[in-house]
Amino acid sequence: MLNSLYKKLHIVFISSIMLIISIITGILCANSIKNKLFNDSVFFSRLSMFIIYELENPDKNPQTIFKPYENNYSVFALLTDTQGNEIYQSELAFPTNRDTVLNLFQKQVNLESAVTLERNNAVTSQGATLSFRGSSHDKYFGIFSIIVDKDGNIQQLVLLQQQQSVFTLIKRQLPFYITIWFLSLFCTILVSHFLLKHAIKPTEKMLKSQKNFIASASHELKAPLAVILANNDKINDTVNVCIDCFNCSAANTSVDCSNNTASVCMNYPSDSVNTLASCLDRLSGGLFDIQKAVNIIEAETMQMSELIKKLLFLASSDAGTGKAIKSLVNLDTLLITLYETYEAVCRKNGISLEADFMDICFPELYTDKDYLFQILSIYMDNAIAHSKTSSEIRIKAVLSNKNITLSIIDNGQGISEKDKPYIFDRFYCADKSHTDKAHFGLGLSIVKELAKLLPSEVGLSNSEGGGATFFVVLPLK
Repeated sequence: MLNSLYKKLHIVFISSIMLIISIITGILCANSIKNKLFNDSVFFSRLSMFIIYELENPDKNPQTIFKPYENNYSVFALLTDTQGNEIYQSELAFPTNRDTVLNLFQKQVNLESAVTLERNNAVTSQGATLSFRGSSHDKYFGIFSIIVDKDGNIQQLVLLQQQQSVFTLIKRQLPFYITIWFLSLFCTILVSHFLLKHAIKPTEKMLKSQKNFIASASHELKAPLAVILANNDKINDTVNVCIDCFNCSAANTSVDCSNNTASVCMNYPSDSVNTLASCLDRLSGGLFDIQKAVNIIEAETMQMSELIKKLLFLASSDAGTGKAIKSLVNLDTLLITLYETYEAVCRKNGISLEADFMDICFPELYTDKDYLFQILSIYMDNAIAHSKTSSEIRIKAVLSNKNITLSIIDNGQGISEKDKPYIFDRFYCADKSHTDKAHFGLGLSIVKELAKLLPSEVGLSNSEGGGATFFVVLPLK
Protein backbone atom coordinates (compact mmCIF):
# COMPACT_ATOMS: atom_id res chain seq x y z
CA MET A 1 0.00 0.00 0.00
CA LEU A 2 2.80 2.42 0.92
CA ASN A 3 4.74 1.52 -2.22
CA SER A 4 1.74 2.45 -4.34
CA LEU A 5 1.28 5.66 -2.35
CA TYR A 6 4.98 6.43 -2.68
CA LYS A 7 4.89 6.01 -6.46
CA LYS A 8 1.82 8.24 -6.79
CA LEU A 9 3.30 10.91 -4.53
CA HIS A 10 6.60 10.67 -6.39
CA ILE A 11 4.88 11.24 -9.73
CA VAL A 12 2.74 14.10 -8.37
CA PHE A 13 5.73 15.73 -6.67
CA ILE A 14 7.99 15.49 -9.73
CA SER A 15 5.20 16.63 -12.06
CA SER A 16 4.41 19.63 -9.86
CA ILE A 17 8.03 20.68 -9.46
CA MET A 18 8.82 20.21 -13.15
CA LEU A 19 5.69 22.14 -14.11
CA ILE A 20 6.90 25.03 -11.95
CA ILE A 21 10.41 24.73 -13.39
CA SER A 22 8.98 24.63 -16.93
CA ILE A 23 6.96 27.77 -16.28
CA ILE A 24 9.99 29.53 -14.79
CA THR A 25 12.13 28.35 -17.72
CA GLY A 26 9.53 29.66 -20.15
CA ILE A 27 9.42 33.02 -18.38
CA LEU A 28 13.22 33.22 -18.35
CA CYS A 29 13.36 32.31 -22.03
CA ALA A 30 10.72 34.93 -22.91
CA ASN A 31 12.58 37.58 -20.87
CA SER A 32 15.84 36.56 -22.50
CA ILE A 33 14.34 36.97 -25.96
CA LYS A 34 12.78 40.29 -24.96
CA ASN A 35 16.10 41.55 -23.59
CA LYS A 36 17.92 40.32 -26.70
CA LEU A 37 15.57 42.23 -28.99
CA PHE A 38 15.84 45.32 -26.80
CA ASN A 39 19.64 45.11 -26.82
CA ASP A 40 19.61 44.67 -30.60
CA SER A 41 17.45 47.78 -30.86
CA VAL A 42 19.82 49.78 -28.66
CA PHE A 43 22.81 48.48 -30.60
CA PHE A 44 21.17 49.41 -33.91
CA SER A 45 20.51 52.90 -32.58
CA ARG A 46 24.17 53.29 -31.64
CA LEU A 47 25.28 52.06 -35.06
CA SER A 48 23.08 54.69 -36.64
CA MET A 49 24.71 57.38 -34.50
CA PHE A 50 28.16 56.32 -35.74
CA ILE A 51 26.94 56.31 -39.35
CA ILE A 52 25.37 59.76 -39.00
CA TYR A 53 28.53 61.10 -37.39
CA GLU A 54 30.59 59.89 -40.33
CA LEU A 55 28.11 61.24 -42.90
CA GLU A 56 28.43 64.71 -41.43
CA ASN A 57 31.90 64.75 -42.96
CA PRO A 58 31.39 65.62 -46.67
CA ASP A 59 34.86 64.40 -47.56
CA LYS A 60 33.96 60.77 -46.99
CA ASN A 61 32.40 58.60 -49.69
CA PRO A 62 29.00 57.17 -48.55
CA GLN A 63 29.85 53.79 -50.02
CA THR A 64 33.02 53.65 -47.93
CA ILE A 65 31.00 54.51 -44.83
CA PHE A 66 28.14 52.05 -45.35
CA LYS A 67 29.97 48.95 -46.63
CA PRO A 68 31.48 47.85 -43.28
CA TYR A 69 28.09 48.16 -41.59
CA GLU A 70 26.40 46.22 -44.38
CA ASN A 71 28.93 43.41 -44.26
CA ASN A 72 29.32 43.15 -40.50
CA TYR A 73 25.87 44.08 -39.18
CA SER A 74 23.53 43.65 -42.20
CA VAL A 75 22.45 47.30 -42.01
CA PHE A 76 20.52 48.54 -45.03
CA ALA A 77 21.02 52.22 -45.92
CA LEU A 78 19.13 54.56 -48.25
CA LEU A 79 20.62 58.04 -48.56
CA THR A 80 18.74 60.72 -50.55
CA ASP A 81 18.81 64.47 -50.92
CA THR A 82 15.94 66.74 -49.99
CA GLN A 83 14.31 66.26 -53.42
CA GLY A 84 14.32 62.48 -52.96
CA ASN A 85 17.12 61.80 -55.39
CA GLU A 86 19.01 58.69 -54.45
CA ILE A 87 22.59 59.21 -53.36
CA TYR A 88 23.26 55.70 -52.08
CA GLN A 89 21.26 52.49 -51.61
CA SER A 90 22.47 49.20 -50.16
CA GLU A 91 22.21 46.00 -52.15
CA LEU A 92 21.02 43.89 -49.20
CA ALA A 93 18.05 41.62 -49.85
CA PHE A 94 15.15 41.02 -47.43
CA PRO A 95 12.53 38.26 -47.29
CA THR A 96 10.02 40.98 -48.19
CA ASN A 97 10.55 43.00 -51.34
CA ARG A 98 12.87 45.93 -50.63
CA ASP A 99 10.53 48.59 -52.01
CA THR A 100 7.70 47.11 -49.98
CA VAL A 101 9.83 47.28 -46.85
CA LEU A 102 10.67 50.93 -47.54
CA ASN A 103 6.99 51.78 -48.08
CA LEU A 104 6.00 50.01 -44.88
CA PHE A 105 8.68 51.89 -42.97
CA GLN A 106 7.56 55.22 -44.45
CA LYS A 107 4.01 54.49 -43.31
CA GLN A 108 5.31 53.67 -39.84
CA VAL A 109 7.25 56.94 -39.77
CA ASN A 110 4.18 58.90 -40.78
CA LEU A 111 2.02 57.00 -38.30
CA GLU A 112 4.23 57.45 -35.28
CA SER A 113 5.73 60.83 -36.25
CA ALA A 114 9.09 59.52 -35.26
CA VAL A 115 11.01 62.63 -36.40
CA THR A 116 10.06 66.11 -37.42
CA LEU A 117 11.85 67.31 -40.54
CA GLU A 118 13.29 70.71 -39.89
CA ARG A 119 15.03 71.37 -43.14
CA ASN A 120 15.24 75.10 -42.53
CA ASN A 121 17.29 74.49 -39.40
CA ALA A 122 20.86 73.38 -40.01
CA VAL A 123 20.65 70.66 -37.40
CA THR A 124 21.10 66.91 -37.75
CA SER A 125 18.01 65.08 -36.44
CA GLN A 126 17.73 61.39 -35.65
CA GLY A 127 14.39 59.66 -35.19
CA ALA A 128 13.53 56.95 -32.73
CA THR A 129 14.08 53.30 -33.46
CA LEU A 130 10.90 51.88 -34.94
CA SER A 131 9.86 48.24 -35.19
CA PHE A 132 7.57 47.03 -37.96
CA ARG A 133 6.58 43.84 -39.77
CA GLY A 134 7.20 42.81 -43.35
CA SER A 135 4.83 40.81 -45.51
CA SER A 136 6.71 37.52 -45.03
CA HIS A 137 6.42 37.25 -41.22
CA ASP A 138 9.70 39.13 -40.89
CA LYS A 139 10.35 42.09 -38.60
CA TYR A 140 12.65 45.10 -38.91
CA PHE A 141 14.24 47.92 -37.00
CA GLY A 142 14.22 51.24 -38.75
CA ILE A 143 15.55 54.78 -38.14
CA PHE A 144 14.83 57.86 -40.20
CA SER A 145 17.28 60.77 -39.89
CA ILE A 146 18.03 64.15 -41.44
CA ILE A 147 21.74 64.85 -41.76
CA VAL A 148 23.32 68.26 -42.18
CA ASP A 149 26.98 67.98 -43.10
CA LYS A 150 29.69 70.54 -42.41
CA ASP A 151 29.07 72.22 -45.75
CA GLY A 152 25.39 72.72 -44.91
CA ASN A 153 24.12 70.04 -47.30
CA ILE A 154 20.92 68.32 -46.11
CA GLN A 155 20.43 64.62 -46.68
CA GLN A 156 17.77 62.10 -45.66
CA LEU A 157 18.89 58.74 -44.31
CA VAL A 158 16.88 55.55 -43.85
CA LEU A 159 18.59 52.75 -41.94
CA LEU A 160 16.98 49.30 -41.73
CA GLN A 161 18.01 46.07 -40.06
CA GLN A 162 16.12 42.78 -40.05
CA GLN A 163 15.34 41.55 -36.58
CA GLN A 164 16.17 38.02 -35.55
CA SER A 165 13.00 35.95 -35.44
CA VAL A 166 11.71 34.61 -32.15
CA PHE A 167 12.02 31.09 -33.53
CA THR A 168 15.71 31.70 -34.34
CA LEU A 169 16.36 33.07 -30.86
CA ILE A 170 14.55 30.15 -29.23
CA LYS A 171 16.45 27.69 -31.40
CA ARG A 172 19.74 29.21 -30.26
CA GLN A 173 18.82 29.08 -26.57
CA LEU A 174 16.96 25.77 -26.68
CA PRO A 175 19.98 23.49 -26.02
CA PHE A 176 20.87 25.51 -22.92
CA TYR A 177 17.35 25.45 -21.49
CA ILE A 178 16.85 21.76 -22.36
CA THR A 179 20.08 20.97 -20.50
CA ILE A 180 18.89 23.01 -17.52
CA TRP A 181 15.48 21.29 -17.63
CA PHE A 182 16.93 17.77 -17.63
CA LEU A 183 19.40 18.64 -14.88
CA SER A 184 16.46 20.00 -12.88
CA LEU A 185 14.52 16.79 -13.55
CA PHE A 186 17.43 14.68 -12.37
CA CYS A 187 17.88 16.76 -9.21
CA THR A 188 14.13 16.75 -8.58
CA ILE A 189 13.99 12.95 -8.82
CA LEU A 190 16.84 12.59 -6.35
CA VAL A 191 15.52 15.20 -3.92
CA SER A 192 11.93 13.96 -4.11
CA HIS A 193 13.09 10.39 -3.53
CA PHE A 194 14.97 11.46 -0.41
CA LEU A 195 12.20 13.74 0.90
CA LEU A 196 9.37 11.27 0.28
CA LYS A 197 11.31 8.40 1.82
CA HIS A 198 12.01 10.58 4.82
CA ALA A 199 8.36 11.73 4.99
CA ILE A 200 6.91 8.22 4.64
CA LYS A 201 9.34 6.67 7.12
CA PRO A 202 7.24 7.61 10.21
CA THR A 203 4.16 6.22 8.47
CA GLU A 204 5.99 2.99 7.65
CA LYS A 205 7.12 2.75 11.25
CA MET A 206 3.59 3.39 12.51
CA LEU A 207 2.06 0.82 10.17
CA LYS A 208 4.69 -1.71 11.15
CA SER A 209 4.04 -1.12 14.84
CA GLN A 210 0.30 -1.34 14.26
CA LYS A 211 0.72 -4.64 12.43
CA ASN A 212 2.80 -5.93 15.32
CA PHE A 213 0.19 -4.67 17.75
CA ILE A 214 -2.69 -6.25 15.84
CA ALA A 215 -0.86 -9.58 15.79
CA SER A 216 -0.03 -9.26 19.49
CA ALA A 217 -3.43 -7.97 20.57
CA SER A 218 -5.21 -10.62 18.52
CA HIS A 219 -3.21 -13.31 20.25
CA GLU A 220 -3.57 -11.75 23.68
CA LEU A 221 -7.31 -11.15 23.31
CA LYS A 222 -7.89 -14.60 21.83
CA ALA A 223 -6.13 -16.32 24.74
CA PRO A 224 -8.20 -14.78 27.58
CA LEU A 225 -11.41 -15.24 25.61
CA ALA A 226 -10.60 -18.93 25.19
CA VAL A 227 -9.84 -19.20 28.90
CA ILE A 228 -13.08 -17.41 29.79
CA LEU A 229 -15.15 -19.66 27.51
CA ALA A 230 -13.47 -22.83 28.84
CA ASN A 231 -14.07 -21.86 32.46
CA ASN A 232 -17.61 -20.80 31.66
CA ASP A 233 -18.25 -24.26 30.17
CA LYS A 234 -16.77 -25.82 33.29
CA ILE A 235 -19.13 -23.81 35.51
CA ASN A 236 -22.11 -24.74 33.35
CA ASP A 237 -21.21 -28.46 33.46
CA THR A 238 -20.87 -28.44 37.23
CA VAL A 239 -24.12 -26.55 37.72
CA ASN A 240 -25.99 -28.83 35.27
CA VAL A 241 -24.79 -31.95 37.11
CA CYS A 242 -26.06 -30.58 40.41
CA ILE A 243 -29.39 -29.57 38.88
CA ASP A 244 -29.82 -33.08 37.47
CA CYS A 245 -29.02 -34.52 40.90
CA PHE A 246 -31.70 -32.48 42.56
CA ASN A 247 -34.22 -33.25 39.80
CA CYS A 248 -33.59 -36.97 40.10
CA SER A 249 -33.83 -36.76 43.88
CA ALA A 250 -37.17 -35.04 43.60
CA ALA A 251 -38.36 -37.76 41.21
CA ASN A 252 -37.25 -40.49 43.67
CA THR A 253 -34.76 -41.89 41.13
CA SER A 254 -31.07 -42.46 41.26
CA VAL A 255 -28.46 -40.38 39.42
CA ASP A 256 -24.94 -41.18 38.35
CA CYS A 257 -23.02 -38.13 39.62
CA SER A 258 -19.64 -39.46 38.69
CA ASN A 259 -19.99 -38.15 35.11
CA ASN A 260 -19.13 -34.44 34.87
CA THR A 261 -20.34 -34.01 31.34
CA ALA A 262 -23.79 -35.57 31.62
CA SER A 263 -26.12 -36.78 34.32
CA VAL A 264 -27.94 -40.04 33.89
CA CYS A 265 -31.04 -40.71 35.94
CA MET A 266 -31.55 -44.36 36.87
CA ASN A 267 -35.11 -45.66 36.71
CA TYR A 268 -34.96 -47.72 39.81
CA PRO A 269 -36.22 -46.81 43.31
CA SER A 270 -33.69 -45.18 45.62
CA ASP A 271 -33.66 -43.47 48.93
CA SER A 272 -34.21 -39.79 48.07
CA VAL A 273 -32.37 -38.70 51.22
CA ASN A 274 -29.25 -40.61 50.23
CA THR A 275 -29.50 -39.23 46.70
CA LEU A 276 -29.82 -35.67 47.97
CA ALA A 277 -26.82 -36.15 50.25
CA SER A 278 -24.82 -37.42 47.30
CA CYS A 279 -25.78 -34.35 45.29
CA LEU A 280 -24.78 -32.00 48.12
CA ASP A 281 -21.39 -33.69 48.36
CA ARG A 282 -20.98 -33.32 44.60
CA LEU A 283 -22.01 -29.65 44.76
CA SER A 284 -19.58 -28.85 47.62
CA GLY A 285 -16.78 -30.42 45.61
CA GLY A 286 -17.72 -28.37 42.53
CA LEU A 287 -17.86 -25.06 44.41
CA PHE A 288 -14.07 -24.95 44.57
CA ASP A 289 -13.82 -25.45 40.81
CA ILE A 290 -16.49 -22.82 40.23
CA GLN A 291 -14.68 -20.28 42.45
CA LYS A 292 -11.40 -21.00 40.69
CA ALA A 293 -13.02 -20.55 37.27
CA VAL A 294 -14.67 -17.29 38.37
CA ASN A 295 -11.33 -15.93 39.60
CA ILE A 296 -9.69 -16.79 36.29
CA ILE A 297 -12.51 -15.12 34.34
CA GLU A 298 -12.24 -12.01 36.53
CA ALA A 299 -8.46 -11.77 36.03
CA GLU A 300 -8.71 -12.16 32.27
CA THR A 301 -11.57 -9.66 32.12
CA MET A 302 -9.58 -7.09 34.11
CA GLN A 303 -6.63 -7.51 31.76
CA MET A 304 -8.85 -6.95 28.73
CA SER A 305 -10.49 -3.97 30.47
CA GLU A 306 -7.08 -2.41 31.12
CA LEU A 307 -6.11 -2.83 27.47
CA ILE A 308 -9.36 -1.22 26.31
CA LYS A 309 -8.89 1.65 28.79
CA LYS A 310 -5.42 2.36 27.36
CA LEU A 311 -6.69 2.24 23.80
CA LEU A 312 -9.50 4.67 24.67
CA PHE A 313 -7.03 7.10 26.25
CA LEU A 314 -4.80 7.03 23.16
CA ALA A 315 -7.85 7.55 20.94
CA SER A 316 -8.85 10.51 23.10
CA SER A 317 -5.32 11.90 22.84
CA ASP A 318 -5.37 11.56 19.06
CA ALA A 319 -8.71 13.39 18.94
CA GLY A 320 -7.26 16.23 21.02
CA THR A 321 -9.90 15.94 23.73
CA GLY A 322 -7.43 15.20 26.53
CA LYS A 323 -6.89 18.09 28.93
CA ALA A 324 -4.76 18.46 32.04
CA ILE A 325 -6.49 19.72 35.18
CA LYS A 326 -3.70 21.64 36.88
CA SER A 327 -3.41 22.62 40.52
CA LEU A 328 -0.74 23.17 43.14
CA VAL A 329 0.82 19.79 43.92
CA ASN A 330 2.87 18.88 46.98
CA LEU A 331 5.58 16.63 45.55
CA ASP A 332 6.57 15.27 48.97
CA THR A 333 3.09 13.87 49.45
CA LEU A 334 2.87 12.54 45.90
CA LEU A 335 6.23 10.72 46.05
CA ILE A 336 5.53 9.26 49.49
CA THR A 337 2.16 8.02 48.19
CA LEU A 338 3.93 6.44 45.22
CA TYR A 339 6.44 4.77 47.56
CA GLU A 340 3.74 3.41 49.87
CA THR A 341 1.69 2.16 46.89
CA TYR A 342 4.52 0.08 45.46
CA GLU A 343 6.50 -0.84 48.56
CA ALA A 344 4.34 -3.89 49.31
CA VAL A 345 4.39 -4.97 45.63
CA CYS A 346 8.17 -4.76 45.53
CA ARG A 347 8.54 -6.66 48.81
CA LYS A 348 6.26 -9.40 47.47
CA ASN A 349 8.53 -9.74 44.40
CA GLY A 350 11.69 -9.73 46.49
CA ILE A 351 12.72 -6.26 45.26
CA SER A 352 14.12 -3.50 47.46
CA LEU A 353 12.42 -0.09 46.97
CA GLU A 354 14.50 2.94 47.98
CA ALA A 355 13.28 6.54 48.42
CA ASP A 356 16.03 8.93 47.29
CA PHE A 357 14.14 12.18 47.82
CA MET A 358 13.62 12.52 51.57
CA ASP A 359 16.30 15.22 52.03
CA ILE A 360 14.86 17.55 49.36
CA CYS A 361 12.54 20.43 50.22
CA PHE A 362 10.26 20.62 47.20
CA PRO A 363 8.47 23.81 46.13
CA GLU A 364 4.82 23.49 45.21
CA LEU A 365 4.42 22.54 41.60
CA TYR A 366 1.58 23.67 39.33
CA THR A 367 0.66 20.59 37.32
CA ASP A 368 -1.88 17.77 36.97
CA LYS A 369 -1.44 15.52 39.99
CA ASP A 370 -3.23 12.48 38.52
CA TYR A 371 -1.35 12.59 35.21
CA LEU A 372 2.01 12.94 36.97
CA PHE A 373 1.21 10.05 39.32
CA GLN A 374 0.14 7.95 36.32
CA ILE A 375 3.47 8.61 34.57
CA LEU A 376 5.43 7.55 37.65
CA SER A 377 3.16 4.53 38.15
CA ILE A 378 3.80 3.31 34.60
CA TYR A 379 7.54 3.75 35.19
CA MET A 380 7.24 1.72 38.42
CA ASP A 381 5.20 -1.04 36.76
CA ASN A 382 7.84 -1.41 34.05
CA ALA A 383 10.68 -1.35 36.57
CA ILE A 384 9.06 -4.10 38.67
CA ALA A 385 8.25 -6.19 35.59
CA HIS A 386 11.86 -6.09 34.37
CA SER A 387 13.68 -6.37 37.70
CA LYS A 388 14.99 -9.60 39.14
CA THR A 389 14.56 -10.88 42.67
CA SER A 390 16.92 -9.24 45.21
CA SER A 391 17.47 -6.27 42.90
CA GLU A 392 16.79 -2.63 43.78
CA ILE A 393 14.49 0.11 42.47
CA ARG A 394 15.03 3.74 43.43
CA ILE A 395 12.64 6.68 43.33
CA LYS A 396 14.94 9.66 42.86
CA ALA A 397 14.31 13.42 42.65
CA VAL A 398 16.73 16.18 41.61
CA LEU A 399 15.88 19.86 42.11
CA SER A 400 17.51 22.62 40.05
CA ASN A 401 16.81 26.32 39.52
CA LYS A 402 14.58 25.74 36.51
CA ASN A 403 13.08 22.29 36.87
CA ILE A 404 12.53 19.13 38.90
CA THR A 405 13.61 15.74 37.57
CA LEU A 406 11.84 12.65 38.90
CA SER A 407 13.47 9.32 38.04
CA ILE A 408 12.64 5.64 38.49
CA ILE A 409 15.92 3.69 38.48
CA ASP A 410 16.10 -0.08 38.20
CA ASN A 411 18.90 -2.60 37.81
CA GLY A 412 17.00 -5.01 35.61
CA GLN A 413 17.68 -6.29 32.14
CA GLY A 414 17.92 -2.78 30.65
CA ILE A 415 17.02 -1.63 27.15
CA SER A 416 19.14 -2.30 24.08
CA GLU A 417 20.47 0.59 22.04
CA LYS A 418 18.42 -0.41 18.99
CA ASP A 419 15.20 -0.29 21.03
CA LYS A 420 15.83 3.06 22.74
CA PRO A 421 14.74 5.31 19.85
CA TYR A 422 11.38 3.53 19.62
CA ILE A 423 10.66 2.71 23.26
CA PHE A 424 8.10 5.54 23.61
CA ASP A 425 6.42 4.71 20.29
CA ARG A 426 2.90 3.43 20.34
CA PHE A 427 2.47 -0.37 20.18
CA TYR A 428 6.23 -0.92 20.41
CA CYS A 429 7.37 -3.97 22.40
CA ALA A 430 11.05 -4.76 22.94
CA ASP A 431 9.97 -8.34 23.68
CA LYS A 432 8.89 -9.51 20.24
CA SER A 433 7.74 -12.88 21.61
CA HIS A 434 5.13 -11.17 23.85
CA THR A 435 5.71 -13.63 26.65
CA ASP A 436 4.51 -11.04 29.16
CA LYS A 437 0.76 -10.93 28.55
CA ALA A 438 0.31 -7.90 30.82
CA HIS A 439 2.22 -5.58 28.47
CA PHE A 440 1.03 -4.52 25.03
CA GLY A 441 3.54 -1.74 24.29
CA LEU A 442 1.07 0.99 25.26
CA GLY A 443 2.29 2.11 28.69
CA LEU A 444 5.23 4.26 27.63
CA SER A 445 3.29 5.66 24.67
CA ILE A 446 0.69 6.82 27.22
CA VAL A 447 3.54 8.42 29.20
CA LYS A 448 4.55 10.30 26.07
CA GLU A 449 0.99 11.60 25.56
CA LEU A 450 0.60 12.55 29.22
CA ALA A 451 3.91 14.45 29.10
CA LYS A 452 2.55 16.58 26.26
CA LEU A 453 -0.48 17.51 28.32
CA LEU A 454 1.41 18.56 31.49
CA PRO A 455 3.71 19.76 29.70
CA SER A 456 6.94 18.01 30.63
CA GLU A 457 9.86 16.13 29.13
CA VAL A 458 10.28 12.37 29.41
CA GLY A 459 13.16 10.09 28.49
CA LEU A 460 15.42 7.26 29.53
CA SER A 461 19.08 6.51 30.13
CA ASN A 462 21.23 3.62 31.31
CA SER A 463 21.47 2.96 35.02
CA GLU A 464 24.83 2.56 36.70
CA GLY A 465 25.52 -1.14 37.10
CA GLY A 466 22.95 -2.07 34.44
CA GLY A 467 19.25 -1.51 34.00
CA ALA A 468 17.30 1.53 32.88
CA THR A 469 16.42 4.95 34.29
CA PHE A 470 13.17 6.55 33.19
CA PHE A 471 12.69 10.21 34.06
CA VAL A 472 10.24 13.07 33.78
CA VAL A 473 11.44 16.70 33.85
CA LEU A 474 8.92 19.25 35.15
CA PRO A 475 9.51 23.01 34.75
CA LEU A 476 9.18 25.06 37.93
CA LYS A 477 7.46 27.94 36.12
